[in-house]
Amino acid sequence: MTEQSIEPIQPDESKAAIPHVEADEKFFAAIGYFSFLFIVPLIVKPKSEYCKFHAKQSMVIFLVSIIVLMFLAAIPMLGSLLTLALFALYVIAIYRAYNGDMWNIPMVSDFAKKINLDSIFGKAGLAVSGISGMKEKAEDFAKKAGDAAKDIGKQDDKL
Repeated sequence: MTEQSIEPIQPDESKAAIPHVEADEKFFAAIGYFSFLFIVPLIVKPKSEYCKFHAKQSMVIFLVSIIVLMFLAAIPMLGSLLTLALFALYVIAIYRAYNGDMWNIPMVSDFAKKINLDSIFGKAGLAVSGISGMKEKAEDFAKKAGDAAKDIGKQDDKL
């Protein structure tokens, strides 16, 4: 018998490591692929790069679907085939977003990367960020008020 050396399996370095994505980010990114709802992840999670990534891709697919509807009206057979292809793309994108994948959809991601959300949603984006900041301040205030109430309760117990 000859001895064979067993080499450990090396991880595939061609795949980029995906950072941990919170469950709510996955949910809202998946919701964003439902037609015009691409705006939802931008409103609910304005600071999430994961949600922005999927919202941009969904925005491009939505615009393509409008063009496909025009083909459907002009050339029903071609439009029907394109509609089926778009439906399949939506289903796959929703699945991949919900699983936490940063899937670059071929051709779509090229256009999505060029979208500047700040120029599109400028002041509205600032308002949403401001609301998020107000929520955090309100939570901090509520915590401090709760701590103060506990301190008062302890002082009453001492008397």
